[in-house]
Amino acid sequence: TGIAALAAAFPGNAAVKALQTIGPYAVTAGDPIPVGTTSIQQISNGVVTVPVEFAKVKRTVPSLFNDRQITGRGDVQITDKDRFFARYIYQQSINTVASGVISNGAYVDVPAKDQQIGLDYTRTWSSRFVSQLRFSYSRAGFGFEGGGFPTCTRANISACPTNVAFTGSPSIRSFGLATNLPQGRLINNTQYVSNNTFTKGKHTIKFGGEFDRQRSPNVFLPSINGGFTFSPSTSAALGCAVTPAPPSCSAFSRFIQGTAATLTLADGPKSFNFKEKDMSFYGQDDWRIKDNLTLNLGLRWEWNQQAVNLLHDITIANQAATPPFWSTAVPTNVTTLPTIPEDLNNFGPNIGFAWTPRIFQSVLGQDKTVVRGGYRIAYDPAYYNIFLNVATAAPVVNLGSITSGVGIPATGATGADVQAAYLGLIPRGGNPGTRSQTRVSDNFHNPYTQQWSLGVEHQFGSHIAVESRYVGNHTVGNFTTINANPLLTGIPASALPAGVTPCATPGAAAIQLGRLDCNFGLVRQRNNGAFSIYHGLQNRIDVQNWNGFTAGVEYTYSKAIDNVSEIFASSGGISTPIAQNPFDPSRSERGVAAQSYPNIFTTYWIYDLPWMKSQSGIIGHVLGGWQWGGTFRYQTGAPITPFQDPTNNACDNTFSLTFVGADSCRPIAGNPAAPFDTVGQYTSATNFINVSTGAVTTPSAVRFIVNNTFADNNLCGGSPYNCTISRNTFRAQNRNNLDLSLQKSTRITERVSMQLRADMFNVFNRQFLGTPGLDINTANLANNGNFGTNQLNGGTRRFIQLLARFSF
Repeated sequence: TGIAALAAAFPGNAAVKALQTIGPYAVTAGDPIPVGTTSIQQISNGVVTVPVEFAKVKRTVPSLFNDRQITGRGDVQITDKDRFFARYIYQQSINTVASGVISNGAYVDVPAKDQQIGLDYTRTWSSRFVSQLRFSYSRAGFGFEGGGFPTCTRANISACPTNVAFTGSPSIRSFGLATNLPQGRLINNTQYVSNNTFTKGKHTIKFGGEFDRQRSPNVFLPSINGGFTFSPSTSAALGCAVTPAPPSCSAFSRFIQGTAATLTLADGPKSFNFKEKDMSFYGQDDWRIKDNLTLNLGLRWEWNQQAVNLLHDITIANQAATPPFWSTAVPTNVTTLPTIPEDLNNFGPNIGFAWTPRIFQSVLGQDKTVVRGGYRIAYDPAYYNIFLNVATAAPVVNLGSITSGVGIPATGATGADVQAAYLGLIPRGGNPGTRSQTRVSDNFHNPYTQQWSLGVEHQFGSHIAVESRYVGNHTVGNFTTINANPLLTGIPASALPAGVTPCATPGAAAIQLGRLDCNFGLVRQRNNGAFSIYHGLQNRIDVQNWNGFTAGVEYTYSKAIDNVSEIFASSGGISTPIAQNPFDPSRSERGVAAQSYPNIFTTYWIYDLPWMKSQSGIIGHVLGGWQWGGTFRYQTGAPITPFQDPTNNACDNTFSLTFVGADSCRPIAGNPAAPFDTVGQYTSATNFINVSTGAVTTPSAVRFIVNNTFADNNLCGGSPYNCTISRNTFRAQNRNNLDLSLQKSTRITERVSMQLRADMFNVFNRQFLGTPGLDINTANLANNGNFGTNQLNGGTRRFIQLLARFSF
C-alpha cells in the first residue's frame, strides 16, 4: 500500500517506477510480506506531501544445491612397453540464494561448471629407463548472477538494476543489486608434462619439465551499473537547517525528488582476459649410498609470466585511442601502468635424506627406526585478485562520483539507463592521478619459501608407529599492501627518513599537498615486502588394527611470526593489512602471525567390539557387529588485534577510509589488568572518558585507549607509534570439540545387510563462537555493543544424527 500511495501521489515519477521494477516488492519470489511495526512517514516531492507506510520486509526463499557429475576413465596396455590412460570428469552445479540480501530481493545464485580431461602415456624403453608424457585440460567457470533478478547475468550485465541506498534516520533498506554484482570468472588451464626416470647402479635420476597455459577471463567491474546514495538534506536554502526538518528534507523524499548525495559510476572494460604461460624444468638424483641410507639431490627452475601486464596493454591502448582515455598532458607513468619484468631467477634446490640406523638395536630395533630430513626452496605464483584490484581502478577504469543533480533516470533503473544518462558527467580526458588507485610495484615477483624438516619415526611391533618431527620455513618476498603515497604532514619528523619531504607544489596535478608524490593522490600498492617464519614440533602416534582398535593421535607445538598476515581489508581477527608507519612496514610490524596456533591436538579412534563378530544366531545378530568411534580436537584460539575507526591522521585517515575501513594506527595499550572490553578516549588534552558509558575515567581504568593526537601527546611522547598494542597479542576462543559415533552392522542374509548409526556432534555442547568484536569505538556488551565479546555470534549446538542404511 505504501508503493500504491506513492504511485498515486507522484504519477510518472522515475523513482516510483524504480521501486515498482527493482524494489523489494518488485521481486515476488519468496512471498515478501511486511513484518514488525508499520510506521507512517511523510514523503514530499517538494510540492505534494503524502503519508506512506514503511515496514521491514520478510521473504522465505529456499536455498538449494544441485550437483550433477559424470566421470569416465580408460586404461589400455597397448604393448608390453606402452600404456595409455585417459580420464574425464564433468561437474555442473548451482547454489541458489548464495549471496546478497534476501529481504530486499537482491540475492544471486552461483552456477558453476567444471570439465577436466587427463591423458597419460608411459613408455618403458628398457629396465632402466621409463618416460611419461601427460596432458591435461580443465575448464572451470562460476558466477554470481541471476537469483532475484533472473535476467541479470554476466553476459547481460548492463540489463542489471542499479543500486539505491539511503543514509540517515530512520534507517531504510537499500534495494537493487549490490554494485559488485554480477561477477564471475572462467579458468582455462592446459598442462603438458614430461617425467623421465633413469636408473644406473645406486642412482635413480629423475628429470623432466612442464608447460602450462592459463586463460582466465574475469567479469568484474564494481559500479558499472551505478550506485546511488540518498541522504537527508541540511541545506538552509532548502529550509532543512531546522529541527525537526520538513518532510521534503528526508533521504527518501530526496529519492522521490531525484536529487542524490552521490552517484558512483564506472567507465571501463567489464571483462579482463588474464593470460599467462608458465614453464618449469627439474632434475633429481636419488642416490642410494647404502641399503639403509638414501640421499636426494635436486634442482627445479620455474618461470611464470606476468599476467598483470594485460593491464599495461589496456592502458597503452586507451591512450592511443581517439580521443585518449586520459589527458595527454599528464605524465605517462600516471596515465599508464608499467610493464612488470618477467621473473626468471626462480631456482629451487632441494636436498634430503632417509637413514635407517642399525646401531643401538636394543633401543632402535632392527630396521624399525627411520631418520628423515630435508631442505628446499619453493616459489609461489601471484593470485589474480591482486590484479583485479588494479584492473577496477584508475588508470584502467574511470571511476567517478557525481554529487549533485542526479536521480533515477526517466528511462528506467537498469545499468544501461544509468550509463546513458550520466556517463557524460564523468568525461574522459581527465587526470587519473587524482583518483584512488591500486598498483603493483615495478619489481613485482614470485615469493619463495625456504623449507626444512628433521624427523624420527619408530615402529613398535607390527601395529604402532610413533613419529616426532621438527618443521620450519621462512617465506621471503610475500605479498603485502602499503600506502605508497602517504600523507606526510601528520607523521612525526623523527619517523621520516632523511630527505623525505612532502609535495609542496602549488596546483600539483593530484592536488594532494602534503603527500610524497605530487603526481598522485591515494595509491594502494601491492609489493613483496612481507615475510613469515614458522617453527613447529609435530608429533603423532598411529595404531593400526590392534585387536580391532585403530587410532591416531597428533600434537603440534608451533609458532609463526610475520609482519603482515593479509593483504586485503580487515576480516576476522586481522585488524588491518597496513603498517602504522609507511616507512617502517617490517621491523615495527613484526609480531605473531594471524595463522599461528601454538597448540593443536587431534585424535580419532575406531574400535570394532570383539564379541560375536560372526553374528551367529539371534543373540549374535543382536550383540555382534558393533563399532564405536570418535574424534577430538583442541586448538589454541586465533590471534586477534583490536582496532579503531579512522581517527589519527598521522596514519592517513583518508587512505584508511578508502581502502581499509580501519585506522592503520593501532589502539594505545592501557592497563593490562583492566577488563578486556574497557576503552577510554581523550576528548581534549585534559578530558578522558569511557567510550562505552561516556563517563569520565582515567587511563589506568581501561584496557585500551583510542589513539588520537591528545593521547599521543599525553602518553606516547607525541608519537602515534610508540605505545600502541602489538599485532596479534590477544587470542580468541579456543576450539575444544568431541564427536562420538556408535554403529551397528547386521547381516540379514548373505546378500542383504543393514547398518544403524548414531552420531553425536559437539558432545559437551561447547559452542564455538569465534572472534569477538574488535572495534574499540563501539560499546561493550553491558552497553548494548559487541566490543570484546563473542556472545552475539552464532554457534553450533550439540546435535545427534541417526542414520539407517540397507545394502543388497
